[in-house]
Amino acid sequence: MFVASNITLPYHGLKGDQEMMSCEVTDKRCVLARIDREYLFSRFGLPSDLELARTLLAYLPEEFESSRESRSVALKTAPLSDLTADGTDGFGLSLLNHSGKWPRGPGGPQFSLGFFAVQNLGYGATFSWLQPNVDERMGILSTYVSAATSGFGVFRSLYQSEGRFFFRLDTELRHAPYYRRVDEQWESQMVEVGAVTPAMGWTHSLGRVWLGPSIRWDQFSNPIAGHGLAGHVTFGNSNLYFKQDIETSFVDYLHLKSVSQAAAIHSSGLALYIAADIAPTVDTPWWRLPTAGGGRYIRLPPAQWIRHPYIYAAVAEWRFLQKSMVGGVVFGEAAYTDELAHWGGGIGLRLRTPPNQTSSLRLDVGYGQSGWGVLAGVGEFF
Repeated sequence: MFVASNITLPYHGLKGDQEMMSCEVTDKRCVLARIDREYLFSRFGLPSDLELARTLLAYLPEEFESSRESRSVALKTAPLSDLTADGTDGFGLSLLNHSGKWPRGPGGPQFSLGFFAVQNLGYGATFSWLQPNVDERMGILSTYVSAATSGFGVFRSLYQSEGRFFFRLDTELRHAPYYRRVDEQWESQMVEVGAVTPAMGWTHSLGRVWLGPSIRWDQFSNPIAGHGLAGHVTFGNSNLYFKQDIETSFVDYLHLKSVSQAAAIHSSGLALYIAADIAPTVDTPWWRLPTAGGGRYIRLPPAQWIRHPYIYAAVAEWRFLQKSMVGGVVFGEAAYTDELAHWGGGIGLRLRTPPNQTSSLRLDVGYGQSGWGVLAGVGEFF
């Protein structure tokens, strides 16, 4: 189950339960299997009964003594000091080597398919594929494809190796309409983009940093070279972090862009996100200026509803029923430029599917200065 994809995971869970139901009552291995079943399901965030698992520990026979001791530690009914390397099983050795926690390993591939209807972009679909351990050295490959009726299409592939020092390769092809408002009227232009960014990075328990050249062309029919440098810094963890991205171009035009993001997510469900997206260079092509809306920084306005050299945004959420498979959120959002301000709020539905939070489904609806908005996606908004 730990190496199954998010699509085949329910199948393996069902098959396991069917096998368990056919167990002979006198087969003590079935008792151990039921203990492991409850523990595994709890690790995936699925409905489980850990109290039942703790109760069943007493029914394991003497020949399962090492298994009982290791499961007792995992279920927190015994301290890690009860285990010894000579007297435990493979499960217990894993607990000893990882400070009492059983690591889930790289996991299996994750697939997601979504559909959207966004003003200015039209009707479309997205497909993503995340392949852990793609190089058998814990490297990760993620691929994203999206297309819409407006002619919008994007392909992105990102590979990143594992280790204190790592290599990443980001490749993107884009054919998309870009929008801006001029004198309260929408103006659009179809822009083609091709970019490749190889980079070297360094990671530490406090965060990670990477830097590399960015090779980019805009408008394939009349190429504009936007080559430069790109870099990223992250401090913190998934619940409290600060991220800083920098991109530059200095061939056919001068471009500098800074994106700062910070978030704080409390166990109570309260969460706050703020962002500052700044591109002060006057030579920057207008389609490379910061933008917000349609899920970028804020969710209620249409995609690219705000486009400006300076954008500041904030989102506050209360996420409730966080441990349930079906949960929800109440949110408020705001974005500001020196020419435009946006506010809005609404509610959302969360369907938490295994194997983890990144594969959960979300649907948000609300009202703001731009009117009613609906946005669906995979994973939490931030």
